[in-house]
Amino acid sequence: MPMSSMVEQSTLAVSDRIWSSVRVSKSDDGTTTVQRYDWDSNSLLQYRRFRRLLAERKRAKDFPQTPLKGCFEDLPGEIRNKIYEKVMVQEPAYIELSPKTNRVYVANTKSRYHHMKRLKRDIGPALRLMRVNKKIGGEAASVYYGSNEFRFTSVKGWYVLDTFLREIGPGNVARLRHIAAHVPWQGEVNDCPKDTLPESNAQIDHIQELISTMGMHPRKFRKSFCLSACIGRTARILEAVGALQSFRLILPDTFSIFFPLKMGVPINVAMFPRGVEITLVSLQGSFKLPPGHADQINYDAHALRLLQHQREDGVVDFARERGLKIVCMAYDNMGYYPSTDPEDCIFEDWNSS
Repeated sequence: MPMSSMVEQSTLAVSDRIWSSVRVSKSDDGTTTVQRYDWDSNSLLQYRRFRRLLAERKRAKDFPQTPLKGCFEDLPGEIRNKIYEKVMVQEPAYIELSPKTNRVYVANTKSRYHHMKRLKRDIGPALRLMRVNKKIGGEAASVYYGSNEFRFTSVKGWYVLDTFLREIGPGNVARLRHIAAHVPWQGEVNDCPKDTLPESNAQIDHIQELISTMGMHPRKFRKSFCLSACIGRTARILEAVGALQSFRLILPDTFSIFFPLKMGVPINVAMFPRGVEITLVSLQGSFKLPPGHADQINYDAHALRLLQHQREDGVVDFARERGLKIVCMAYDNMGYYPSTDPEDCIFEDWNSS
């Protein structure tokens, strides 16, 4: 049989050690398109010991499918938003970046790793949507930053929040709608020496290193990274945008406030044209020691005394005078709140007082 007829019958054309698959198609307007996919001898070399694989690749028609006339961006905005919400917002619908647990003599390291692992494993892959293109990235970012609550619950939370706002940039700060942070008042941490306010040089070095391990870049100079500087800078950034809808101040039951209070609400409500809801959250969770520890009852009683101390020293009156909503919640050993485990709750309802 002549070589020319062999070429016509085969799906492969042979020329100078190149295997070429050819597909000819015509569009609606009559334009002819020729698509070729080439296998050279080197690329097929690795399959020479596997006859079936080699034959499949020699005769492969590896052509791109006929492109669809529509794409994801052509879907209605309502449908795209539902897809974004399904992917970018996972229950529980918050991102905890500075957790606080109800464990005594135990730092929050385990809890922090737990929440960072959740962010990296469960939520991180979805964030790739922000890098698809400018349009999809902007829409996905609006849902991610606007629908999730970003929490900075521990006493170190303001240092993390200040760094977080700088990391995400002004465009994404404008998309934030819900933030929760530790109360900005001076006080004493009673449950764990490692979680005391990091105002000493050694403690500030520690918190800077801690934030660096989270993949963020804290400010290097201590004067610009003290608690008052972080609170003031955060307030100015959020007020300049004025897009926040809710700001929750978290008061753990292990935090003893130094009275009188020298600072009120950290942000100026008048700077938010659409209004922002400020809520004081009293976190209540029985101090937990290792199982069978003899001092468990004493620590539970100590926690109740701290709660009573907070309430009697005017926290409730302070909130009510400023029109703040008061919410009491239980929290657990991993820093989740509200906790659904009744054993985590030693409840004293401040709203009934």
